[in-house]
Parts: sequence; C-alpha cells; structure tokens
Amino acid sequence: EEEEEEEEDDDDDAEVGWKLSDEELAALCLAKSIPMLQLESTKRVVGVIRQLDRLDKCSVSTLKNEYKIRGFAPDAGMRKDILLARVKELVIWENLKMEHLREVCTKQDLTTDACMSRSGLIQLLADASW
Repeated sequence: EEEEEEEEDDDDDAEVGWKLSDEELAALCLAKSIPMLQLESTKRVVGVIRQLDRLDKCSVSTLKNEYKIRGFAPDAGMRKDILLARVKELVIWENLKMEHLREVCTKQDLTTDACMSRSGLIQLLADASW
C-alpha cells in the first residue's frame, strides 16, 4: 500500500509538463551529475531533476533541515556548497535502483541484507553519519 502511494507521487511529478526527449533528459542528467541509468524510472529521473533545481535555490538553514529530516547529521559550520552537494546526493540515493543503493552502502563499509527495504538502507546510511 505504501508503494502505491509512492507511485502516485511519481505520476504527479511526470504530469506537470516535462516533455523532454530521451537525449535531452540524458544531457540534463549528465550536466547535473545524475546517474540516470541507475535510477528506478524516468519518472524518478524527472523528480530528481526537479528536486535538485529546488535545492539550488534553498538557504543554508533550509538545506540543513532537508539533511536532518532525512536522518543525517550535518557537521557544524558546514559550508553551503558542501551541504548542498550532500543533500543532492541523498536525493539521488533515495531514487536509486535497489542494487545501486546496496552498492552505496557497501562502499561505505555498511553491512546490508538482501531483504532490507529502501528505507532501511537509507536509515543505515543516515545512522552512519552520526
């Protein structure tokens, strides 16, 4: 049931008028360092692009809040550019295919279980930031 709601949210993002060709979408992903082929779907790619564009306009306090609400620990005095890069990375992680998200965990020396959900893997990464 939870995943159905998530899918509905994805549909809303895709319907707001983004009519890009595959080539335009790929170019935009390349420019924004989004690993397009590692994301779950084209709808998620569009959603990530929108979120990253929104984040570019956020204040430091808003970025810190975005980081904290995802369960991650911001370093005191973190510069805006570093904080922005970390929040953008989280947005990408939240939309990766499961095998790629597991790879992110493994690269950070975190032990994962094949049965772990997306939210469980994200929580594992968040816990490691503390």
